[in-house]
Amino acid sequence: MTFSEKLIRLRKREGLSQEALAEMLGISRQAVSRWEQGTALPDGEKLLPCARQFGVSVDWLLDEDQGWEVQRSEAKGMTAHQQGIVRTVSGAVLGAGLFVLLVFLVVGSSLGIHVIENEKDYTGVAAFVRYYHVEWLPIVAGVLVLLGAAGLVWLKLWQWWHQSP
Repeated sequence: MTFSEKLIRLRKREGLSQEALAEMLGISRQAVSRWEQGTALPDGEKLLPCARQFGVSVDWLLDEDQGWEVQRSEAKGMTAHQQGIVRTVSGAVLGAGLFVLLVFLVVGSSLGIHVIENEKDYTGVAAFVRYYHVEWLPIVAGVLVLLGAAGLVWLKLWQWWHQSP
């Protein structure tokens, strides 16, 4: 399997256009087109970033004797596309949790609810929680914040651990 065949297949697997791949690598779309047509090969400066983008080795990319099956068995880690999915989902979960907490705090403190329960006087957020029986809401929001933040931290640690020396 030639470099051009591998590149086309990898790019399509990741759902990238030639233009998107070119932008990620800091080259022109025409250069990617020439690589895929087999009329040119990337220079050494672009070969390693290209391999990293798809989570494959440079050796596998250039060795025509190694087919697609070898790449699948040697694949280690996440592709940039998969990292983007982790980043997007983690960010959305974190954002949702922060949004719920913010709305909870703003609404709870601005409604002016006053609750007397077991001879204790509650106002603000505490009164809001007791009046509407939403004790679970800040817990759920807190869990969302923790999960989203943990996903982003995990991704950063994974990227740091898998970076090249």
